[in-house]
Amino acid sequence: MSSVQLFKKFQRMISLLLVFLLVAFSSGIDPYVQRAEAATWSSFNPGYGVGSFGNEIAYGNGTWLLFSQSGDYGKSTDSSGTAFQKAGTVFPCKVLEAEHIGTQWLAACDNGKIYTLADGQDPLVVDNWLPQDTGKGKLVGIATDGSKIVVVGDAGGAVLFSADGQDWSDRSIAGVTGFNAVTYGEGKFIAVGKASDNSNVIYSSVDGESWTKVTTAAPSKLLYGIDYGAGKFVAVGLTGYLYVSDDGVTWEQKTAPDDTGSISFATVTYGVGQFYVGGTSETILTSTDGSTFVKEIKGGSAKSVTSIAVANGKVFAVGSTGLVLTAAAAPPASSNALLSNLTVTPGSLSFNQGTANYTVEVPYGTTSATVTPTLQDTTATLKVNGASRANGQATPVTLDADGSTEITIVVTAQNGTTTKTYTITVNEAAPSTNSY
Repeated sequence: MSSVQLFKKFQRMISLLLVFLLVAFSSGIDPYVQRAEAATWSSFNPGYGVGSFGNEIAYGNGTWLLFSQSGDYGKSTDSSGTAFQKAGTVFPCKVLEAEHIGTQWLAACDNGKIYTLADGQDPLVVDNWLPQDTGKGKLVGIATDGSKIVVVGDAGGAVLFSADGQDWSDRSIAGVTGFNAVTYGEGKFIAVGKASDNSNVIYSSVDGESWTKVTTAAPSKLLYGIDYGAGKFVAVGLTGYLYVSDDGVTWEQKTAPDDTGSISFATVTYGVGQFYVGGTSETILTSTDGSTFVKEIKGGSAKSVTSIAVANGKVFAVGSTGLVLTAAAAPPASSNALLSNLTVTPGSLSFNQGTANYTVEVPYGTTSATVTPTLQDTTATLKVNGASRANGQATPVTLDADGSTEITIVVTAQNGTTTKTYTITVNEAAPSTNSY
């Protein structure tokens, strides 16, 4: 979720901050985490100028919407976003966040208004957007659990709640200066911002109405954006700050890659199997797991990425000085090299995907056993004793005459590098001593 307005304040100070904050971080890549190949990013011309600042890019109901700070906005002419059409009238506010939820669009504005547009209405007709004045100043973030909707603002701890996007209740939080972004995951809403004592805070709510401070979180830098995906909350902020959590309770700082430790990140979005993080110097990071981050691009310009959206195999990134970038959004190759089931007959084993080694006893005189491995991820491949086998294929194995036979099943993930080896030791029972 992006938080454009507060980030713009930071941009006015960035030239001074960079003098003091020349910090560089580096990190190695976990050999068991598969990163996607870096996308090829290119500048995109939507067919109309986005002014000095592209505030927001969003996708929903088969349409991309692009809003600029100047009020100019447009929609894509197709779901692929290959071309855009500009509205004939400027939008009546600066849209800082837009989301398609259910059967309507919501646009949160710098003037405290929330505009809604019902599906079937042309978004380029300004009068089709219905305003609701909340009186809460700049509204910067939107999140939903699929039914409940939360909007947050950058002043007075503004939190607004709605069950339909039409009627809004004030759930603002005392002691909070303002929030910068909000998301939903793991059965809860999570919002990031700053408290009145100038500390950086994270708040949580299971219903969008009652909020509590996450006391186990202690972000050392201001957080501008947050999103949820792949079982992780990822929050991003000032000067290379990446803050992640599995459950929204326990948080851990992650290291910014390569030469991005001095980059301030404004937005993070999850889509098509990975996180996209945007920030200053035209920088974009990606992460497939929310733990290891990889630099996709760092343009080195004064332009900043402030909003990213991913859909329909495409990712758009927009920002300052008319920045509009696009790339293909292909899902990363799977690193899943696990089996979902493994059987052997005769004999039996109790399979657990985390257990690699098994021992099975077969009756005396048994000369062969049949092994049937089943993949957890069908994009993976497998071999039984070195021979390629289809997923779920029953494979007969001749048993050694000495009474003990080792059978190996090697699974190779789609990425071609992650492997898992399962071993079954088949022992032949001793002959019976019963003479009757």
